[in-house]
Amino acid sequence: MPFFLSPAIALMRQLRLLPKFLIVACLFAIPAVLVSGLFVQELNKAIDLSKTEQLGLQHLRQLQTLNLHLQQHRALRHLALAGNVNAKQAASELTGTIDQEFLQFQSLQQQQTEITMAEDFKQTQATWAQIKESLEQSKAKDSYVAHTLLLQQFQKLAIAIADQSKLSLDPQVDTYYLIGLYAKSLPELTN
Repeated sequence: MPFFLSPAIALMRQLRLLPKFLIVACLFAIPAVLVSGLFVQELNKAIDLSKTEQLGLQHLRQLQTLNLHLQQHRALRHLALAGNVNAKQAASELTGTIDQEFLQFQSLQQQQTEITMAEDFKQTQATWAQIKESLEQSKAKDSYVAHTLLLQQFQKLAIAIADQSKLSLDPQVDTYYLIGLYAKSLPELTN
């Protein structure tokens, strides 16, 4: 062991007091700077994860609103096809609202490229377009089934958004279960 330390001992014997203190200070500062750098890097990762989770929550919130209006539209169309005139008028007004919400969700998707659900969203848009085309000639049962299939597509889309935004992989137990309820369980229960 003295063989390995002999060059350092010889160097320290030749230096004055101030250079010795500077060398010791540098030896202690290097690990502190290294640990601080690693800590800042981990903090930046946590901040990026939080930003991605916030984007996912924005998408899920917009999707939940769309899901709610679609459920209302399903019920109103079912009543309208059963002969309720007021329900028919309310369903046609709600159709415009749902179209606007689809456009808002699409613009949200285009603004935030971190979460890409373009293919799944196009599929839900196509299903909604088919439902709108067949509104007048469909039967009550067929309309209800078509709306239910679209709601199931929304559930799959919500799960995919939660997965892509890493909400479903949240390391904290309480928020993990909360997101599971918000993205998966509650939409299934309301359907």
